[in-house]
Amino acid sequence: MQALADPITLIHGIAMLALIALTYGFMARTVSSVLSRGVAVGLTFGLGAVSTMADPIVMQQGVIIDARGVILTLAGPFGGAVAAAIAAACAIAYRLWLGGVGAPVGCITILVGALVGVLFACCVPLRQGAYSLRQLAALAVFGSLHGFTVLLVLMIIPVPGLVGSLIPLCVLNFAGVVVLGSFLSEEGRRRHATRLLEKEAATDALTGLPNRRKFDAAGLALVRGARETDRAVALLMIDLDHFKRINDRWGHDVGDRVLRKVAAVIASEIRDVDLAARYGGEEIAVLLPDASVVDALAVSERIRRAVSANVHNMRAGALGVTVSIGVASRSGDSLSFSELFSEADRALYDAKRQGRDRSVVAPDSGAASESAGTICCETANP
Repeated sequence: MQALADPITLIHGIAMLALIALTYGFMARTVSSVLSRGVAVGLTFGLGAVSTMADPIVMQQGVIIDARGVILTLAGPFGGAVAAAIAAACAIAYRLWLGGVGAPVGCITILVGALVGVLFACCVPLRQGAYSLRQLAALAVFGSLHGFTVLLVLMIIPVPGLVGSLIPLCVLNFAGVVVLGSFLSEEGRRRHATRLLEKEAATDALTGLPNRRKFDAAGLALVRGARETDRAVALLMIDLDHFKRINDRWGHDVGDRVLRKVAAVIASEIRDVDLAARYGGEEIAVLLPDASVVDALAVSERIRRAVSANVHNMRAGALGVTVSIGVASRSGDSLSFSELFSEADRALYDAKRQGRDRSVVAPDSGAASESAGTICCETANP
């Protein structure tokens, strides 16, 4: 049996998988888009499958055995359907280029291997970026069985030793799927842990909103891009009124619940492109890209009314909650994140000084500020 007499070729093919795993890890870390990552991973797995076919066991002229099944079986679980399709397409193109009597059967084997991986991924999704050893063993069993499709070549031409080669082929495929799958899973766990750490570092633990560090970084980037394209950026500074009284009267647990509820209400009243963050204490800042002062005031008033209507009765007895909001908007050369923040902060102070539960527009935010102030005062509750 040629596969037993010359196992070095298959082992060499499996050893090539370490390079594929390293490349996969690099692609997964550096490519952010899901579709682009699928394409990149698919090309990586496809080239890996091609490399194994470039150094196969030749059973007979035009009939070869190699470790491509390992790679194609894992393409779907770790790269998705797009990656599996691209990897299969690369492998099929190369197998057809090699030609020979076994080419049609080889293409069928490639399709079956990729399909097994995709079906497995649909039934057993990744958890925390990885598969358990038991799950990989199950995948390896089904992935190894696809190798029996090479028997179809016997319908075309007799190939001595082909049947006897299936057992070592399946064993090596099984080992390859488990070993490479474990390597890829470990890379997935590291990537998942890194994402969690990055999220925790940029997220306020109480409200679930981005924290000040994330907000400042996003704000600087947004303002820089807006200045280059002459677009407006608005900023809302929101402060809970008499929050210390809530903590003193009802306790910090109720205060925390109020703050979480206010944060949830604010998040529900803004667009997907907007960014709300807990800036400190009971202050929440909201960045509004492409928003004039009129647009920002409308959002501000919507938030203020929504908080007043929805954040109450947190414990026995009515506990009404209101917010004061400072509004600022700038565009063009005058747009600066620090200036925008200072203006919104001063407007917030004015809202507090005027009686709270109102929105106040910074004087330098445009001609609409005067009418805006009138609108705010009409609905204010001193």
